[in-house]
Amino acid sequence: MIDDYERQLLLIRCRDKENGTEKCAKYWDEKYKMEKYIIKIKSEEKKETYIIREIILYNNSSKKQRKIQQIHF
Repeated sequence: MIDDYERQLLLIRCRDKENGTEKCAKYWDEKYKMEKYIIKIKSEEKKETYIIREIILYNNSSKKQRKIQQIHF
């Protein structure tokens, strides 16, 4: 969906886990591979109440890559 709509900003408003239950898939590890995409973290800046990540999204089908900014609250 991020690639389909060519989004450049992604806001995450939940924790990875809450009370031992996974709330969202953590695709922003160092490098995450899927059938159609490779996701890499270019940078990560931790603030007091949020984290800003610059992510490189590589589309294996089209061979295109683009930057996405992720803000994780």
